[in-house]
Amino acid sequence: KLDSMVELPYNMVVIDRPNRFHDTVYKMALAFGNDRHAALIVDLTQQTEEIFRGTLPEICERLKDIDPVNNFIDLAIVIAAKPGSN
Repeated sequence: KLDSMVELPYNMVVIDRPNRFHDTVYKMALAFGNDRHAALIVDLTQQTEEIFRGTLPEICERLKDIDPVNNFIDLAIVIAAKPGSN
């Protein structure tokens, strides 16, 4: 399913549950490649909300420090459009 999204010429927002987000972002990094930029929003709409920006592999690295048990709100992953698609 992710493979069909790789060539889309616009930004995308993906919502997922905390217990799955490590796996989801890892799969996105594999599908979208090392140069795709994204932002990961944790604890969306909460006072503890955090935003991580970078490439998908960089975000995967940051996820190692996030405990999914303590992040109970859905997270959003904003994936930038493919470079050069505008």
